[in-house]
Amino acid sequence: MKNMLLILVSIISLGGCTSVQLAPSNLDIEAKRFAAAADKSVVYVVQTGGLGSYRVFLQVMLNGQFVASLSGHTYSRLILNPGKYRMLVSSPENQESIDFESKAGEVIYLGAKSKPGFTQMRVVPIQRLSTQEGQNAVLKSSMAALMDF
Repeated sequence: MKNMLLILVSIISLGGCTSVQLAPSNLDIEAKRFAAAADKSVVYVVQTGGLGSYRVFLQVMLNGQFVASLSGHTYSRLILNPGKYRMLVSSPENQESIDFESKAGEVIYLGAKSKPGFTQMRVVPIQRLSTQEGQNAVLKSSMAALMDF
């Protein structure tokens, strides 16, 4: 009986995990050099964890256009024209957004976390991270596969 209970708990635990498709390792290595682009801005959006972060996909939209799916400790690197943007991150239960303006040559780090909600996982407010916080979060994460946008 004890073995049957252990097997059941293991199956339930494995069934609750989700993951996104990861980018090739050479792109992950290149992104972790944190190079700025002279005439563009670079934005890293990082799923920085939180309780249950591996149990949910966070869908990332930029100015209304889908750009990435993130799960626990993954990130996406976006190269953008300088300008004003609204990033929306959604989970099965809610969504959060942040407005930001980017400048040429600037590197911006945005962090999103998840936590248990009423019925499913939810995203907490998106935070703008310092350079050190952002780079540390990216270094501990894997790059999610790039989306065409």
